Amino acid sequence: MLFHLLGIIIELYRCLNLCRLANFYGNTLLGKMYGFDISKPELFMTT
Repeated sequence: MLFHLLGIIIELYRCLNLCRLANFYGNTLLGKMYGFDISKPELFMTT
């Protein structure tokens, strides 16, 4: 039970880190190319 809970926490943490990385790269690369800011959390809330 404890290991299962730990696994969930680790998965959530990894997902958050991936989202943050995607957000960062998307904001810098795409933002420069297309001229808009996708680092706004509202965009991620709707999806």
